Amino acid sequence: MNPRNTYLASSWGAVLGAALLLLPGPVRALTLEEALAAALRSSPELAAARADAEAAGMSADGASRGRWPSLHVGLEGARSDDPVFVFGSKLRQERFAADDFGSIDMGTGTIDLSPLNAPDPVTNLRASAMLRQTIWSGGEVTGRLRAARGDAAAAAAGLEATRQEILFRTEAAYRGAVLAEERLDLLRESLAVARGHAERVTELHAEGLALEADRQALLVQVGEIRAELASAAADSAAARSRLALLMGETEPVGEALLEPSAPEGPPPTLDEARTAADERASVRVAEARVESAAGSAKAAGAALLPAIDLYAGAEHNTDHHFDESGNQWLVGAGLRWRFDLGSPARSGSAGRAERAAQERVVAARRLARYEVEAAHGRWLASVERERALAAAVEAGRESFRLVEERHREGLATTLELTESQNTLTRIALRHAEAHQQTALARRELERAAGLLAPSAEIGS
Repeated sequence: MNPRNTYLASSWGAVLGAALLLLPGPVRALTLEEALAAALRSSPELAAARADAEAAGMSADGASRGRWPSLHVGLEGARSDDPVFVFGSKLRQERFAADDFGSIDMGTGTIDLSPLNAPDPVTNLRASAMLRQTIWSGGEVTGRLRAARGDAAAAAAGLEATRQEILFRTEAAYRGAVLAEERLDLLRESLAVARGHAERVTELHAEGLALEADRQALLVQVGEIRAELASAAADSAAARSRLALLMGETEPVGEALLEPSAPEGPPPTLDEARTAADERASVRVAEARVESAAGSAKAAGAALLPAIDLYAGAEHNTDHHFDESGNQWLVGAGLRWRFDLGSPARSGSAGRAERAAQERVVAARRLARYEVEAAHGRWLASVERERALAAAVEAGRESFRLVEERHREGLATTLELTESQNTLTRIALRHAEAHQQTALARRELERAAGLLAPSAEIGS
């Protein structure tokens, strides 16, 4: 492409860029708090964790009622000519008569047993109720209750862990989208400055006061910034799409994004974060799993022991309608013991599972301490990095201003000008990134300690 075509392409690019800047922006802004609230409302992960917690809570409630008596109620009807069925049904209906045994012919001494051997069909309607109370089960009932309560506690802690993870990911996505917008703005400003320099040198070149090499160098710089701007626009679109995904939206976020305010209050100290991490949600999940495993081990061990039950029941039998006859009652006590060769192995397996759960608590606490210490170190480093880059940006601006003045006076080369502007743009971009990373490092420290709660207004 010859210099004239290059200049025309640059001019048309300037016109297009100006047109894009003049387009009306979003009519409303989306705040970080609104994005977080939307993510909590629409997250399928959080909905699943909440359903798990509710299910585990209901299961624990059901297990607690296993200590109370159980009532078995039955209503059935049957008709048969089976001799045993007929004999028993008539007895229960309290209408068994001597003729049901058969008859004897006194003259011949012949015994007719056909009423017993081949009776007529009988209908029996039976209503029954049995109340059974286990007074000792070898630990099965209490073990299952302990396991269910442990599962409920683990699910509740898991719900909180999921909530904090969603909050962190959403804030990271929001700040990433804000950073992408800042990068676009910085590149647009840099492009405008570079185009101004290119136009000025082009005019000087036309008057014979500037070299063709200088003009070409500035046109190259304009092209490079335009390429970075296109890449930054794609990154911004991707960042908005990720934020929309976390918010449960089907289209990329189109609203303007506001710079989030700095986290309120001082961050937790390292000692405070360590102490809090010992009680964070992931540790509580592991501790609750120990309770669950211990309860399961106790219930499995109960299979090696008998259980004692008390029971009481009543029933009514009739052939066609309910009346005062055919009533029976029953009270008693029983010993039951169901043992098979697999019971010892199941009990041993449950004991090993409890030991494994205890070791996972140790691992969870160590991981929490490590993550807190690592996050605290990253936060301190990010604060120092942001401060250093802020100072570098100020120095870069002053340096660029001086080089720009010297270039106008012919005391600085075009290469020095472009390098100074590129350095300022690069440092400004790094400072914008460091600013967002500092806030996220603070949030990461809070998440590692289990203290992440960006806003009291955000529902759980």
